[in-house]
Amino acid sequence: MILITGINSFIGKNLEEKLNKSKIKFKGIDKNIKRNTKNKINIDIRDKKIGKLFNKNTILIHLAALSTNNQCKDSPDLAFDINVNGTLNLINLANKKKIKKFIFASTEWVYGNYTKKNNQDESLFIDIEKLDSLYAITKAISEKNLNNKNHSFKKIILRFGIIYGNRKNNLSALESLFIKCKKEDSISVGSLKTSRRFIHVEDVVSGIIKSIYSNKDGIFNLAGENDITLKRIIESSTKILNTKVKINEIDSKNPSIRKPSNKKIKRVMNWRPAVSLVEGLNSLKTFLKY
Repeated sequence: MILITGINSFIGKNLEEKLNKSKIKFKGIDKNIKRNTKNKINIDIRDKKIGKLFNKNTILIHLAALSTNNQCKDSPDLAFDINVNGTLNLINLANKKKIKKFIFASTEWVYGNYTKKNNQDESLFIDIEKLDSLYAITKAISEKNLNNKNHSFKKIILRFGIIYGNRKNNLSALESLFIKCKKEDSISVGSLKTSRRFIHVEDVVSGIIKSIYSNKDGIFNLAGENDITLKRIIESSTKILNTKVKINEIDSKNPSIRKPSNKKIKRVMNWRPAVSLVEGLNSLKTFLKY
């Protein structure tokens, strides 16, 4: 039985849609569900009553969290309580019920901010004390709690790249820049060379589904294939939108770069990202009705 926390989140909704289309049975929980149904239940991940939903065949997909750095900065106590204590509650209940598998949504933020040319792979040591993002810290702590060798269940930690897709709230830099290219005459950025391996939400969902059926344990970077710079996002966006913008580059010599390698998940789970940047931006254009 597949149980998904944070079913009403951006990823959760897209995963729900894909599972329904594939006729894969699941149950979802979220504290923002207004009315309980057969498949969706209003409950907080810090509530020990969640244990009643677990059994030895449960595959838990844990998406629920304060999932942006700004949310965590604005409410640090809540961020720690939900992201760390909530996850620990699930881990303890999963051990007690001896569930089958625990799939945890982590993030590339745990690698910190790098300017080096080399990729970050899953073997890189994560020094929590050097992280300057509370969001990253909460995820790194939960990774350590999950990596305890005494757990009774299989565990897969997915370090998501920076996710984008068809949404209007909690935007990534990619969606924000796309909207600015439509609505504004000028855009200010730090360095145009700042880059991330952005990944479309559809590719994230396909990676999660691969994880459901994998018999492997471990940490996997679920990230895009290529480095996508802010410059490329702006150029691609203005081309698709047929607009022009003036770019104000504030700090050209200090780009922020993260390059999480996706080679491991491609090799172990036979996963591949399928949505190109142009395809993702065109889909966003249609969604926003531009």
